[in-house]
Amino acid sequence: MQITAVILAGGRGTRMGGVDKGLVDYQGQPMIEHILARITPQVDHVMINANRHIERYQTYGVPVITDENDQFDGPLAGMQAALHHAATDWILSVTLPCCHWT
Repeated sequence: MQITAVILAGGRGTRMGGVDKGLVDYQGQPMIEHILARITPQVDHVMINANRHIERYQTYGVPVITDENDQFDGPLAGMQAALHHAATDWILSVTLPCCHWT
């Protein structure tokens, strides 16, 4: 059984003042790097679902997919895109943690 992980990083970041959660620094590196380091050894394929900063996400060497539309429809839109692009029967979704900046 092969598994594809999709990291859902495609949102507007409205709960965090509009910042791209995947690129927020945590302990000296962007959050996406922490997630990639932990999830990659556990699955067969990894892809990132992002709708902003595509070029930056592409530097991580895994496929970057966007939602089917540009409406920022939320995590289900990211899962829909993953279903269209995954070559495996099993998909694991990983969402980026978020918090409210005060």
